[in-house]
Amino acid sequence: MTKPEERGRVAGFAGLFTLPFYFLTAEVLLANLDFSSTALFGVLISLGVLTVLLVVPEKPLSRLKNNAATSYERKTVVLYSIPWILFSLVNATLAFTVSQSVAEQVPPPFYMTLLGFQVAGVAFGALAGGLIADIFGRRPSLMLGLTLYGISSALLGLTQNRVAFLFSYATNGLSWGILFILYVFVVWGDLATEENVGKTYSIGLAIYYSALCVGSLFPSLSHIPLIAVALANCLLIFLLNVPVIAAPELLHSDTSEKIRLGLHINKVKKIEKKSKNQG
Repeated sequence: MTKPEERGRVAGFAGLFTLPFYFLTAEVLLANLDFSSTALFGVLISLGVLTVLLVVPEKPLSRLKNNAATSYERKTVVLYSIPWILFSLVNATLAFTVSQSVAEQVPPPFYMTLLGFQVAGVAFGALAGGLIADIFGRRPSLMLGLTLYGISSALLGLTQNRVAFLFSYATNGLSWGILFILYVFVVWGDLATEENVGKTYSIGLAIYYSALCVGSLFPSLSHIPLIAVALANCLLIFLLNVPVIAAPELLHSDTSEKIRLGLHINKVKKIEKKSKNQG
């Protein structure tokens, strides 16, 4: 397993190069699937991930004494799970409806430009989210991702010009990159141990792909006005900050302080080296 103090940065750098390809593939694939195909896709992927949970012979979390979680540990898992579950559902329903509405309003070449801005945002969001998670903690990074997602959702409903669309899609990509990296790699990695790491990581993916299946059950949302869907999306996303605020920080404060101190020392060394070279 990756060290906790390096998990965010490792995941962020990996996501910088891999998430754009994943995002483009998913965007193209799901855009060309009908209702039943989307549902089947979500079910198959979810079952594939859940197989790891059911088949891999791993022990329960070693921190849970006598196979029983303490109330503190159960609370931690629940508080971190709620935002990811609801975000995945919102992303597969309300956000998908907004995206479809925008695609119908703008010319295809401009929509491809929007997707380009979104993909760039995903890549840099993954990197930024990982760095912030290691330097300032998991909770600030998650709250930043959720807040950016809410802002981008509101803008798509309140503004109908191309500049706003470009900004909204770039911001949406940033938030999506942050949340995906944090919830697929970092959070579950913090909650896992060497005995059950495979199963714990599978939870995040199972939630996300199950939400895709659920989202395919609501094709009728397209008749709702864009502004109503976007604002509902924004409100729900901002409310998801509540369980994150209530959740305990997964990154130990000493680890966070050491990282910030190390960055400060490196910065001082670079300044001293630059001064010597100029002298």
